[in-house]
Amino acid sequence: MNPAWLLGVTLLLPPASGVSVRVVTPPAETDYGWSAPRLALGADGALWFLHDGSEAANFTAGYRLRSRVPLDDVAALEGVGPVYASGGDLGYLVVDGPAQAAFQPIAELPVEDARLFSGSAGALYVAGRGKGEGDYELWALLPGAEGPRWKKLLSSTERIAAAAGDGTEHFAAIGRLVGKIEGGRFSGVFLHPDEAVTALAFAKRLGLVYATASGAGVAGPEGSVPFLIAERPEPLVRGENLYLFLPGSMTVLLVEHASALRAAPRKL
Repeated sequence: MNPAWLLGVTLLLPPASGVSVRVVTPPAETDYGWSAPRLALGADGALWFLHDGSEAANFTAGYRLRSRVPLDDVAALEGVGPVYASGGDLGYLVVDGPAQAAFQPIAELPVEDARLFSGSAGALYVAGRGKGEGDYELWALLPGAEGPRWKKLLSSTERIAAAAGDGTEHFAAIGRLVGKIEGGRFSGVFLHPDEAVTALAFAKRLGLVYATASGAGVAGPEGSVPFLIAERPEPLVRGENLYLFLPGSMTVLLVEHASALRAAPRKL
């Protein structure tokens, strides 16, 4: 393994893999004082940060928008850009004044207290409390010829902490277990030995990436191997590239040619 120290972060990359890492957003020089920042990618690759339940900041273009309604979460909808959860609705922001934006609903969310998760290939995932019996549920917003549609994937008595997929393959994290969802059944793929899994990312060529409070790794039938040691990383996928958001310092790393990480469980 070739460790590389960068900004207090340890990266463990397969040797001669062609994987490269560069800093997209360097550590913040001052503390923004933001509460629970979340990152989503714009359709043009712009970095959108939601924080404090009302403000969206575009670091790429260098401007901020304050929503006229509370925003609960954000995720990237590939080909469209960031979408937001506000109350019981999913929607996007429309600029309607200097540094101000209106929330435009596009769909009713199928769960309460919704959490959004970016998928790939145009998929979007949402988890929360079911509106019926109150179990936790996972739904996917899938693209279709007649427009996007909601599909219920899973019910659980335990909270669903993260989800990822491409609209055909679906994955979720419950506690330390990451599983694949097929026909409403949750089949274990990876059990973290120590920590709860807090985030997931998936694309066909890249495979499955997981994150915990202390790092991130790749997981699959061949095994699992960490490739990042950092505090509370959040992975996002766009094509063959993997973005790693480190909210403690507001740093964003871009792992290019990240599909080579799939070989890590066999090579390392």
